[in-house]
Amino acid sequence: MDKVRATVIFNDASVKLIAIESINWKYVKTDMGCRFFANMEPIAVIVCHRRGVYAMDMSAQPMVLEQLKRDVPGLARILHDDGRSDS
Repeated sequence: MDKVRATVIFNDASVKLIAIESINWKYVKTDMGCRFFANMEPIAVIVCHRRGVYAMDMSAQPMVLEQLKRDVPGLARILHDDGRSDS
């Protein structure tokens, strides 16, 4: 199963950093028990500061913030709760 999530990784008076991560896990039941496999992969980072909100992928290429808001559960709320947000 794949899931995308937003996590605030740093927040102070001048800047907030939000990581967008892909979580992938798999549960397999075998004759000898069960196994659980999981990994987490960074997809993007969002920088919120007084001059604006910027999203970039892991290659530092710009991303469309509105698309991320639609695709990542909870991201719009995190941005809305932030006074530096453009939403």
